[in-house]
Amino acid sequence: MGSSLINTAIKDTYEGLIKTSDTSIVSSSAKYLSDGAGNDSVLAISTTAVGIGTTSPAKALDVSGSIRASDGIMFGTDTAPANTLDDYEEGTFTPAVAGGTTDGSATYSIANGAYTKIGRVVHFQIYLDWANGTGTGDLLVSGLPFAILDAGAGITMPSCSISEAKFAYSANTVIAAEGVPSSSSIVLMELPVGGGAARGSVAYVATGILILSGTYFTA
Repeated sequence: MGSSLINTAIKDTYEGLIKTSDTSIVSSSAKYLSDGAGNDSVLAISTTAVGIGTTSPAKALDVSGSIRASDGIMFGTDTAPANTLDDYEEGTFTPAVAGGTTDGSATYSIANGAYTKIGRVVHFQIYLDWANGTGTGDLLVSGLPFAILDAGAGITMPSCSISEAKFAYSANTVIAAEGVPSSSSIVLMELPVGGGAARGSVAYVATGILILSGTYFTA
């Protein structure tokens, strides 16, 4: 251990020393760091807390500003890599309607998508208003910001909530939507009114409005 600097005067030639409210000496009640050139750093230290970006930390670790953790955040005593929170992201994307056989194209008056990703969980919202569609086959919504996880046989495909669906589909059915594993697409399904097995996918429509939201896992 080196000799103590407590009650020792700080000279201008010293660099990187602990600075106190009494700038003439280093004391046992040191509060924050100085670079030795009169510039105080953003790291503050008290007997019970450490502050970053604040000289008055109120918690054990008190950060004013953003935090970057290169390997993620662990909680409690759990140190398993799989249980580390390693990602958070917010953004927008551009969804589109597509045909299961031929993608085709369409003219959009609205094509909005927004998402929040927490770890591997993706929450999203989509609003589409289109016309002049040229796709063929099943009606799909493409362009999700991340591919949907394929968790293997027996795992339920992620479902979505539809708040508006203005386009032609079979009589006596309601529309449901589910994510397609290993893809960035959603397929529209027809379910019989009153329950029962799905009648199949919705056929591609050239004009329509669709508003939906959902949650899925990505890899």
